[in-house]
Amino acid sequence: MSGLLLASSPLAKHPFKVLETGLLIYSAEELCYYIYNNYYLVDDDFVDDDLLDFLRDELGLSQVADRVATVREEGAGTHLVLACLMREVHYYPEASIKEFLQKYESYRHNSPSNRKIIRADFLMEKGHFLAALRIYHQFDSGRRDPSLGNEFFMRVRQHMAVAYIKLGLYREAMEAFEAAYSCKDSPELLKQIWQFSNFSGVDMSPEIKGIVTEEDEAQWRNDYDEVSAQGSLLATTGYTASMFTKDSVRRKEAVNRYIEMSKKNYRAAIV
Repeated sequence: MSGLLLASSPLAKHPFKVLETGLLIYSAEELCYYIYNNYYLVDDDFVDDDLLDFLRDELGLSQVADRVATVREEGAGTHLVLACLMREVHYYPEASIKEFLQKYESYRHNSPSNRKIIRADFLMEKGHFLAALRIYHQFDSGRRDPSLGNEFFMRVRQHMAVAYIKLGLYREAMEAFEAAYSCKDSPELLKQIWQFSNFSGVDMSPEIKGIVTEEDEAQWRNDYDEVSAQGSLLATTGYTASMFTKDSVRRKEAVNRYIEMSKKNYRAAIV
């Protein structure tokens, strides 16, 4: 992140690495910016001893680290620890910090399971598809919590399928889509599975094929042709939409950009 923000504090020679995203943080201002804009990724253990050591040893901000450590050791909630850090750094005005606290506390009012899914969806939105998949797969177990409901597990597997699509793993995506349908037999999801099979060339399972009627196929094919012509299958946006265009030059350029992005995301995830 270095160079994106105006930093009045020193820059670290050895940056702090956010493990989930691979992001490198070089200054206290960048740290505050990350917390403010990525609070879905900030857990109770985000402000740990490693982060406090980074403030002391790399940035020379011992007083800031000590103050934050004291608040943490007094048993204050995570939102107060984060607010203390941002106030001590003086990067955001008090009004912005209060706005952050409102958003963060609203997010924390979700159940732990819903927070995980919000976190995974946020990671996918930012292009960290493998990190998102790791969270989705935490719910991919035979011992499901029945209190979460079929709608919840359908959503998890749908989003898992989209992450696989973004990585170009179409067979895995089809398995995830069909697992979503096994959670709840949604007509819209069945249509999406059929469309995805036509787009990707990956066959549906015999069980799913047996559910699709000739009338369904006739209606869906009209919709599929219209959506394909618009280059927006499966709600793709930006450069990914260009991967569906009939223009061979634009399509090749989009695919190359997509492959390079996927490689970068994979390298970041395995470091």
